[in-house]
Amino acid sequence: MARFAVLQLLLCLSAGLTEPDTHFRPSSLSESLRFYVDGLGLNIIRNYTFQGDLTTLFGTSTSVLPGYFLGDTTSVHNGTDGVIYLVEFPDAKKIPTVDSDPPNTGLFLTSFWMGDKINATLERLDRLGMGGKPHVATFSFGSEPLATYATVRDPDGARVLLVSRPYINSIGKQLP
Repeated sequence: MARFAVLQLLLCLSAGLTEPDTHFRPSSLSESLRFYVDGLGLNIIRNYTFQGDLTTLFGTSTSVLPGYFLGDTTSVHNGTDGVIYLVEFPDAKKIPTVDSDPPNTGLFLTSFWMGDKINATLERLDRLGMGGKPHVATFSFGSEPLATYATVRDPDGARVLLVSRPYINSIGKQLP
């Protein structure tokens, strides 16, 4: 999986594409801000209003969508790590998330590089009563630690992967 993520990033960059970002349509903008900002520690980079022909683009009945652009302004990638948009669709229907292991097909998680903050982040989420029961696993390649991964759930049940520092430090090294 780590090799795939690095390959995906390299393919995007070689094709002249920037790193992708993810747009979420939360059922509660305030609860999602609490999870991603207070829990994960992302920064509100910008509060914005998306305006235009949104009926054609998204099939919504409004021409104005409020939202937030969130990211990690202290990251290793020019302050844009973990870039997500929280977009509020006033006429959206809540679709229950099916908690399945293994995950269903389609988009099944979004990930954030946490550096050495993974344990503090899990503790903060626990204090906030958010994230559910984290699933934590550590991986290595031979004797070199690759990463500690933890999965948690956002307020709408979306799977969120937190990745620790050793993986970040291995970027640029040849992985087996």
